Amino acid sequence: MIYKRSIIVVWLLFVSGVIQGYCQSLQLKLRELLYSTATLKEWRLADTALLQMFYNGQNEGLYWQRPAPAAAKTEIQQLIERSAEYGLIQADYHYDALTVQARQQQPKTAVDSIKADIVFSDAVLHFLSDLRYGHVPSVDYNGLKSIPDKQELIRLLQQLVDATNRNAFLDGLEPDTKQYRAMKNLLCYFMATISAQTFSEDSIVSKKVDVSNKPLLFKLFLLGALDTTQRVTNAELVAALKQVQRQMDLLPDGKLNSFTLKALNVSIKERAEALKTALNTLRWMHRFQNDSLAIVNIPSASLFVYGEKNLVYETRLVVGKKQTPTPTLTSYIQEVILYPYWTVPFSIATKELLPKIKQDRGFLVANNFQVLNSQGEVLDPGTIDWQRLSATNFPYTIRQSTGCDNSLGLIKFNFYNPFSVYLHDTPAKGLFALKKRYFSHGCMRVEDPVALAELLLHEEKATVKKLTAQCLKDQKPTTFKVKNPLPVAVLYNTAWYDTNGNVLFYDNVYGK
Repeated sequence: MIYKRSIIVVWLLFVSGVIQGYCQSLQLKLRELLYSTATLKEWRLADTALLQMFYNGQNEGLYWQRPAPAAAKTEIQQLIERSAEYGLIQADYHYDALTVQARQQQPKTAVDSIKADIVFSDAVLHFLSDLRYGHVPSVDYNGLKSIPDKQELIRLLQQLVDATNRNAFLDGLEPDTKQYRAMKNLLCYFMATISAQTFSEDSIVSKKVDVSNKPLLFKLFLLGALDTTQRVTNAELVAALKQVQRQMDLLPDGKLNSFTLKALNVSIKERAEALKTALNTLRWMHRFQNDSLAIVNIPSASLFVYGEKNLVYETRLVVGKKQTPTPTLTSYIQEVILYPYWTVPFSIATKELLPKIKQDRGFLVANNFQVLNSQGEVLDPGTIDWQRLSATNFPYTIRQSTGCDNSLGLIKFNFYNPFSVYLHDTPAKGLFALKKRYFSHGCMRVEDPVALAELLLHEEKATVKKLTAQCLKDQKPTTFKVKNPLPVAVLYNTAWYDTNGNVLFYDNVYGK
């Protein structure tokens, strides 16, 4: 009996040693692969640094083979498969690889086991990151550093595994605003509409606003303005059309003019994609929820400033026309200039001003322009032979002096970017009354610049009021540094919202 027990003990020790040795070998292989640049690149992982941090916290053992994660894995994969409901893209989360994994009973090799574990972790972490923080919007220049908290993402993964109601847990990660909820609900409606077997769209050609215009009737139904296409009266049709016109930021006159036809003929699929982009923007804004943030939306030609989740300032803008579009960017508003000079860009000086100067020598004086040489010295324009100058021979800088007729108005808001664009006041106030406000050379004209300046320069508020109460003559530029530089994002969202949380669609003016 003692002899048999000894054999069993020896056998158990042997098996334990084999298992321990295997686990150690697996950990060593996991570590080797985690820090193999070539391997990780081949697997197309979203964030290798995050994965290394995650597995270091797990003592570099396989995570999804442990009891709790293994039990949660199937449901978590199903949640990722439904990523489109959140305005996300399945392919971003190794959808094909996860599908193959789910079909396989058991990985063939240790490397296959490690790869399956790492790829699934990457998919879940990336999914949680996009849902919580969004990804950085596509911009022409990114000057904002807003990196998701990696430790929080790791905590969120563990909380997802432990959650008793994982759907509710994911919903709690999203922005809790009526604008976000309205956009998400509309996206879900559009996605359900598109996925229907009978879904199709016909272009609206006829301008008749009655029930005989079947493409119009069906499009209003697809947009949710009508509950049915059966037994609809002409009055109900006109009311639905007005509702859609308001949603598309058009004059709600119930008529099919060219603007309304163009807006209605944008496909539901394109509207759904616009909603996905906007939802990502709102999730990305969530990174700044405890700070201030300024958002310029180009298609709506509007500016919003948020402070600790609340909207604290809103104004209309004039943005770049199609030929000279406003670039998308992120940066920080760092200074405010009262009574700025306008240094005319070279292209405007040579293409637009030079022909006018050649035609009328008094143009410069009449419009308060100065001519500077390469040393910055002001010259007498009467001493210059303007007829000999051209775009290839123009050694001067044209600058407009300060004052009420200055193209920048009384206030300029500077933020670094490689395009030399900025926010500024304007003497042309009449343009703000228009629905379509795309008239500038790329800069953004602000309807209410004084309120924005007071918001940024709280301690100098009295000075701002004094200098802008009336237009002062011969006032030199005064520059104020913004004590807490304001993050600003100039973005392009054809789906956005108004202050009441209503989802609006805007013209794709730049054809993006």
